[in-house]
Amino acid sequence: MKTPENTSTIPAGEVIKAIIEKGKQNALTNPPTSTILACNKPVPSFADASRIVIKIVIEELNKQGKKMILDDEIKRLYRLLTLYFTDDIEFEKTNFETTKGTKMPFSLKKGILLVGTTGRAKTFCMERVFNAFISRYNKSKLYRIVNSYEIQIAFENEGTKAMSKFHSISFNSDAGRYNNLYIDEIGAESSEINHYGNKIKPIEMLLHERHRALIATGAVTHASTNLSIIDFKNHYSPRIFSRLFEMFNIITLTGNDLRVFYEKL
Repeated sequence: MKTPENTSTIPAGEVIKAIIEKGKQNALTNPPTSTILACNKPVPSFADASRIVIKIVIEELNKQGKKMILDDEIKRLYRLLTLYFTDDIEFEKTNFETTKGTKMPFSLKKGILLVGTTGRAKTFCMERVFNAFISRYNKSKLYRIVNSYEIQIAFENEGTKAMSKFHSISFNSDAGRYNNLYIDEIGAESSEINHYGNKIKPIEMLLHERHRALIATGAVTHASTNLSIIDFKNHYSPRIFSRLFEMFNIITLTGNDLRVFYEKL
């Protein structure tokens, strides 16, 4: 299968160089052995974490019989998420643009919102790669994974009582902080459901409560969506849209569907 322009199948060592800042490349060595994936390690440096992340990516793709194909946008995504999940202050030197053209700096105190079309590695990054990374190296960033459909079904069956399933802000002793949450595919669910005659907007209710949790306890929410920021504004209430920028560091992905170009080993 032909590889798309500006996209390449790259060995692990070359990928590492591509995502690490130029000034840090001299710190690279050969990929570490499998012992680097042991549990309960201290949070590694950005350079070491980049090697670990790429190792996880390769292992996860190998399980699916796929090679690693990256373009510049995906390299940037891995770099930003590696900075974020290692609590590297360099992350906060990046900006994202609001719908009004205002530039807002990233913050380690907010969650991550991955915005973009299908096949841009959003779910793969959060559910397979960085979830594995933080479970071994930075448990303070641990998050629970749920899908927007799962939330919708729970609210359809239980009404507002379902909130407790997804909005636990109890202290997580393993993580050493209040519970974080990742919601996959926000916007794919029905925006409004009917529970015994009561109209409920599950995601709006949950995001409202998660916003309060962020302020009260520092518990962050991560999410992914195929909606554009403009679509998000039209899909949810103005109140939720305004809180989007308070809750999330927004990373937008606009490239082609990488799944189309995956080559079977």
